[in-house]
Amino acid sequence: MLLAVAGSLFYVWFQPKLPSFHIQSVKTPIFNVTVTPDGTFLDAQTDVKFEATNPNTKIDFYFGQTQVRMTVEDDVDIGSATIPEFTQGRKNTTILKFETNVKKLLIDDESGRRLKDRIRSKMMVVNVEVRTRVGVGLEKWKLGKMAVVVMCEDVRVKQVEGGDTPKCAINLFKW
Repeated sequence: MLLAVAGSLFYVWFQPKLPSFHIQSVKTPIFNVTVTPDGTFLDAQTDVKFEATNPNTKIDFYFGQTQVRMTVEDDVDIGSATIPEFTQGRKNTTILKFETNVKKLLIDDESGRRLKDRIRSKMMVVNVEVRTRVGVGLEKWKLGKMAVVVMCEDVRVKQVEGGDTPKCAINLFKW
């Protein structure tokens, strides 16, 4: 009973809200699919801006080192990146920039053909998976960090270039 009352008071006083995440931009300055007698190879560079927003007025977020993995259709890996730890203050929006690269990645011929068609028609779809640990700061107290997975799935590059900022899903307690 006492725990329920304490939890209710905490909720009323702090009015906690989860952070929100959006893809702000995806650029592909390098995206080449090369077909050779030895197979189909992918060279790709992607530059991404990822937006994290803390809507809380009384709570800070502490993010641990963050791992990002990007894929395109058929789960073709187009690289990963690491973002260093950062703190996000109250009512704050943070833009995280990262770059992923792959060179001479062997992919199957059919995936290569589809990727060539998609990049040519500007219909490429990317998936961004962000794995991190997030802690909460209340006034002068810091609570421990927990694992969080943020999934930005089926993001159409053309939509992002047109100004859309697709929202990403947050999965708590999954690693």
